[in-house]
Amino acid sequence: MRKLSAIGMIALLLLSSVAIPVSAAGNLNFSDDGQAPNPQFAVDSVTVDSWNNSEFDSPTEYYDDSGSAAELDAEVNRSDDPDEIGNGTVNPISLTATDIEVDAFGEFPRKSADGDQSDNTASALDASEWSTSGSASVSDVTTAPGVDAVQVTGSAGTDQSTYSNFSVTSDTEKRYIQLAADIDSASGTPTMYFNDSDGDYVAVDLYDSSADQSDDDVLANSTGEGHVIQVQVGELATQGTGDGTMGEITEITVQGDVTADFSLINAEKTSQYTFGERYVDDDGDLGTETIREPHGEYSVHSVDTFGSVMSDAVINGLSFPAHFTAELAPAEDVNATFKSDNAYPNWDAVADIYYKLSLPSAYDLSYSGVSLEQTTQWPGTRYTNVEYKEGVGDSEFSEIENWNSLTSSFDALDKDVTIDDTVSVDTEYAIHYEIKLTNDEASAMQSGGGMAPMGGSGGGGFLDWLIGLPGIAIAAVAGLAGRARGVF
Repeated sequence: MRKLSAIGMIALLLLSSVAIPVSAAGNLNFSDDGQAPNPQFAVDSVTVDSWNNSEFDSPTEYYDDSGSAAELDAEVNRSDDPDEIGNGTVNPISLTATDIEVDAFGEFPRKSADGDQSDNTASALDASEWSTSGSASVSDVTTAPGVDAVQVTGSAGTDQSTYSNFSVTSDTEKRYIQLAADIDSASGTPTMYFNDSDGDYVAVDLYDSSADQSDDDVLANSTGEGHVIQVQVGELATQGTGDGTMGEITEITVQGDVTADFSLINAEKTSQYTFGERYVDDDGDLGTETIREPHGEYSVHSVDTFGSVMSDAVINGLSFPAHFTAELAPAEDVNATFKSDNAYPNWDAVADIYYKLSLPSAYDLSYSGVSLEQTTQWPGTRYTNVEYKEGVGDSEFSEIENWNSLTSSFDALDKDVTIDDTVSVDTEYAIHYEIKLTNDEASAMQSGGGMAPMGGSGGGGFLDWLIGLPGIAIAAVAGLAGRARGVF
């Protein structure tokens, strides 16, 4: 009996000081089983100024200020619910066609002095190859950094700009007319003509405010960026004074009152470009739709859906909604301890958890619609203390003073709490929680295999370990030491 009493006393001494550290977010269980607190920066839009499809696999990748590839500690806010197609999370990746740098967009016409098609000697995006009449003008511009374009301008209905440094002489009706343009200004119905040398032509209206933008012969019905049309010559009405068929195309003419910046002009390809895929509602399920003719900013469900021609594309202004959660925080910004020696005798443990969260700054990154928030995972009576502090920098958690209390806001289960709605970039925010738990709950919250604290009401865990063989062995050694000192 004296030996058993000694074991019991040692057990009580050990249990009274148990505090199990869990240093990294990877050792906390954020699932429904673990319910570790998971505050987050909810961001309506993260914009990556220069997203390189040949180097990046995820929209969360970017170039840091040293020019090296980096990745955000964030996840794209996605949904696979067809009912949420309109809210920006089913197709969360947004971009504009005329902000995409693609070498192939400037390769019409395909001409080479030595027959090597990899050495193209002409481009419809080179203003020096155009001619003009009236007050029309053509100049070299960019629609985004690195995106070559020509600006075609006319101020009267008779102004003309002409490109004739090419000829398409075979399978003409199978060729696609492909245009991508920013319509800066326009009035009336400015038109682009594709002319046959015998007097026939087909035409595309660059702007018609009364037209349906989905019509085969209309590029845009409003001014703005990123208008795309891809239509086969044979789908357009042949007009003019020739033989009534488009046997060839030898000239492109823009006529009318318009200022348009073209980043793509092509009249010789026999296939369409793919600008990505989006999810659509297919009788209550998610179906996919290939994007051929986007207008303005458009959205895709994944960066993996761009066509092969865009494998080396650089997208200026790729944007997406995102969550920067504590679950994704680096190890050095997390400190968690589970204390069984606490002021709440009816509870086995108190989870004592600290996080640091911040939004990284870089020239290539910008954010809009940012808030620091959380949905509570426990009843209000479980939170004994919740507090946060803005601008803590490199301070250790133990060095932070004058915390702002949030405990009164954590007064119910499943409550959305806004911690800060005026978040600043590159500022460290510290958040601290103390949560009362049973032994089983404390064990579940630790997913990294750490030893769980003892429990009176939960049972198992550390208590089972202590009264088993390892615990008895430790107690025996402690007992011998105590006898030597006259403790027992």
